[in-house]
Amino acid sequence: MTTPDLNGHHRKTLTAIFSHPAPHTIEWHDVLSLLNHLGTATPRHGGDGSRCRVDHKQGDDDHDGGRASEDDGWYHRIADELGAAERVVVLSDGKGRSSAGEYTVEYVKRHDPTLAARIIASEKIDISQTSDKKAVAAGLALIG
Repeated sequence: MTTPDLNGHHRKTLTAIFSHPAPHTIEWHDVLSLLNHLGTATPRHGGDGSRCRVDHKQGDDDHDGGRASEDDGWYHRIADELGAAERVVVLSDGKGRSSAGEYTVEYVKRHDPTLAARIIASEKIDISQTSDKKAVAAGLALIG
């Protein structure tokens, strides 16, 4: 699935940031461009280096403990892509309100009960330490 709100340059930067190991060739101005696209990046310079504060595009910092509400449009697109699946396994990391997997399951339950009935498992895994091959194996093991 692609992120339609990002242009090719932003997608390339995002992919580089989350690759392991991250390449040493990532340009800071590319990161700032991506952050400014996603929110507001405010550079801060100090004696011990540069930092950047990022504010969510939603524009307010008062959203129940500092976490912005989810973009239901993103979860709607996920549900659409899963619509034809016979069985669905949701693998994600994070917990509580940080778990996109849990939010995905809850969103589908609220908006598409037929698809929700085909979700057979939802598990937390350490995505940063899991290859695609291992994630697929974990999903297949849950299917049985």
